[in-house]
Amino acid sequence: MIMCAIFYQLFRTNLKIPPSDTYTIIEIDDFYYIGYSNYGSYMIKTDEDLEIGDVIYTDALVIPFEHAQFEGDFDLYSYYQSKGIKGYLNQPIFEIVGKQFVPHLLIGQIMTYLKSLPKDARDFVSSLVFGLYEFEEKDAIGHLGLSHLFVLSGLHVNVIILFLSMVFKPLNQKKKLMAYYVVLSIYLFLTSFPVSLLRAVTQYLIYETLKLKQKPYTRLDALSLSFIGLFFFNPYLIYQLGFILSFIISLFFVLEPPEKGFYGLFKHTLFVQLLVIPFISTFQDRIYPISFLVAPIFMVFFSYVILPLSWASLFRPIAILLNDSFQLIKMTLTWVEKDQFSINLPQISGIYLIGYLVLWVYFYVGYLKNKHFYRLSWLMLYLLIIPSVSLVRLQTTVTFLDVGQGDTTIISSQKGCTIVIDAFGDVYAYLRTKHIDIIDYVIITHGDYDHYKSVFTILDTLEVKTLIINPYESGTFFNLIDGQYAYDTVSTGDTISCRGIELEVLAPIKPYASKNNQSIVIQTRINGVTYLFTGDIEVEAEKDLVEKYGKTLKTDILKVPHHGSSTSSSLLFLKHVNPELAIISAGRENKFNHPHDSVLNRYYELGIKVYQTKLEYTITITSNRDKKYLVLIHK
Repeated sequence: MIMCAIFYQLFRTNLKIPPSDTYTIIEIDDFYYIGYSNYGSYMIKTDEDLEIGDVIYTDALVIPFEHAQFEGDFDLYSYYQSKGIKGYLNQPIFEIVGKQFVPHLLIGQIMTYLKSLPKDARDFVSSLVFGLYEFEEKDAIGHLGLSHLFVLSGLHVNVIILFLSMVFKPLNQKKKLMAYYVVLSIYLFLTSFPVSLLRAVTQYLIYETLKLKQKPYTRLDALSLSFIGLFFFNPYLIYQLGFILSFIISLFFVLEPPEKGFYGLFKHTLFVQLLVIPFISTFQDRIYPISFLVAPIFMVFFSYVILPLSWASLFRPIAILLNDSFQLIKMTLTWVEKDQFSINLPQISGIYLIGYLVLWVYFYVGYLKNKHFYRLSWLMLYLLIIPSVSLVRLQTTVTFLDVGQGDTTIISSQKGCTIVIDAFGDVYAYLRTKHIDIIDYVIITHGDYDHYKSVFTILDTLEVKTLIINPYESGTFFNLIDGQYAYDTVSTGDTISCRGIELEVLAPIKPYASKNNQSIVIQTRINGVTYLFTGDIEVEAEKDLVEKYGKTLKTDILKVPHHGSSTSSSLLFLKHVNPELAIISAGRENKFNHPHDSVLNRYYELGIKVYQTKLEYTITITSNRDKKYLVLIHK
């Protein structure tokens, strides 16, 4: 493991140390480049063509990756830290100031060679030899529960070890182990250090080293030491799902090796598939029962046929000869997966994850007592029940979702009502984390992109009972929904009722020249706390609201109009609303510089406490029947 780490660092850092504003290109992706400077590796997003080894100069600022926007969300910052990438440069102005030899040029030459292989054989060679999983049939393979086979792991290391054991057979054990260190370290570099392969290689080398020294250690000790070593080498690795799954599956195989024969392998694979369901639920929202049958059967064929043939296909004549066979395998997998029955898979985390793992152990022990089918039914029932927890809520919450430069508010009541006001950003992911798949109302205040971008994902994937738009809606958004989705309109004075929640529609009062002023404005009282949701209204609409409603505009919590723009939040309007708390939804990097300083100062001068999604991330407000509220911020 230590040698692997040293080898990794040598290849990453054995470059001439460039000035702080220069970057040496060491990796090319379809959408970005990776440049190395004396501060580390950075992602460079540019439309210009660069080559590995190019040295570029730029004074562009490095932009940090975003943290998770809400609890349970994917953390982009931690993920890229786990890959050693510190930040990114977005479309920087640069000049190429030189060329430098880097070991990564070898990877580029390998990629060029792979492109010369016939397509179907190339897909298998790229995935199973070099870890480039780019199948067009990727979704079908995932639905069949086979994705893990196409990610480099211990299974692939075993093939290499088998080959190396024959090549280095004349060597004594010590020299053979040194040869393993060198060859496997080079292979790790050529495959860009995928975490599953890194785990498998370090575990194998540690175990063989301890065995050579005749120490009384087991494979479990080697697995534990590899985890400790990799964690201290880069603690952010725990944010990679592949890292977690690799150790969980390996731990299970170490503690309970599969029985000999197909039936033993079938049972073992079934147990593993059930064990990892909570972890794959973070990125997969459906489960395909056929995978529990196909995966164990395909596993044998994969290990003894597909994997060896993929390695053999590194040689172009063999790849040409086997291309039709690889094509047939892909067609068969697609045919088996086609139109298969699937079940909604809720995101399993927190207390639900603990409950699932307890039931899995109960099921596994049941296998030992020949009661596994009976106990399996409890496990399946638990999966079906989890989504129903959304119907049991301990309190009503109003969440201002951190969606960047846009708006999304989600009201979730104790009695099971869910209302989404505007939809921008990853609203669907947030609703999944809360096990919500039924929405009573989706209200799009007006047809600006930063208010409706994600509504189609919600409408197509979740059950939306009613979509509401304003009566004067026109333009792009209206054209996208008209005739495609059922919708209702609301007018001033209308009431939207939803199991104990009453939303009073205050605006639009009349048609306006500005689309922003036509925003739906809603006032509601939840457990004695009054909220006012204002869309993107500007001064003209604010003045009309004051004239029509006067003192009844008084509100405890205000969703600040138009992201804190200077075109809104007039002094007249704020004095009538007179909120205790104001929420501004705006992006951390936005070209409009929202919220404007003049607007913020206006709120501060009036003694109004301000929360901003660009600073506090997702903001959730809970209240009880004592007319008190609690503000919870994700950050």
